[in-house]
Amino acid sequence: MKDIKEVFAENLLQLRKSAGFTQSDLAEKLNYSDKAVSKWERAEAVPDVSVLIAIAFLFGVSVDFLVKEHTAEETEKIYSDKRANVGLIVTLITFMALMLCQIVVYLSLSGVGDPTDRSIRCRFGRSPRPCLWRYGASRDFSFCPYPR
Repeated sequence: MKDIKEVFAENLLQLRKSAGFTQSDLAEKLNYSDKAVSKWERAEAVPDVSVLIAIAFLFGVSVDFLVKEHTAEETEKIYSDKRANVGLIVTLITFMALMLCQIVVYLSLSGVGDPTDRSIRCRFGRSPRPCLWRYGASRDFSFCPYPR
């Protein structure tokens, strides 16, 4: 059985590479030097428990995952699942943005929601008279030039 330093070193190296971080990137995110990260990956040292918790949080795994043996496939599977979720989220946000753009264009072309427009919308166009029923004066639509 491997020493815990070796197991942690292998797991950290696999997680870091799967996430696409360099040693400097990881060190910057943890507020440590890249030399300390290098020592961890060479199994010369193990970080404190508080740093283990920060590393686990950063990579989205448990501390238990960091200190137990895993294959490279298991570690890669974690990030492939997360990448798939990110792709799905990006797709949904893009779809919602396009739908919002379509609604805005439709409303702007149809004239709905124009606060300066005081005419009533008839079946075939706008009435030249002001929309009196909007202001409570009358509900008579007889002034509309087009039959309903």
